[in-house]
Amino acid sequence: MRWQYFTHVVDATGVFRAGNVNPVQLTDIMNYYGNQGWELVNAFDTNAAGGGSRFIVLCFKRPIDAGAPVPVIPA
Repeated sequence: MRWQYFTHVVDATGVFRAGNVNPVQLTDIMNYYGNQGWELVNAFDTNAAGGGSRFIVLCFKRPIDAGAPVPVIPA
């Protein structure tokens, strides 16, 4: 099986406040992509100065139809 991957980056200033996660916003993002056939396979944060989260990176995948052309990475 061939896979197509997609990465969605969320600005942590809109999601994290003093270490609290806005679960409604994250759930809405994951449901939006899940409804398009994407499966969340990984999530991680990147650090800002002082150790706080700067961005939340969500990595998704979905199967590519056997007859679909292979995506090409833009140069």
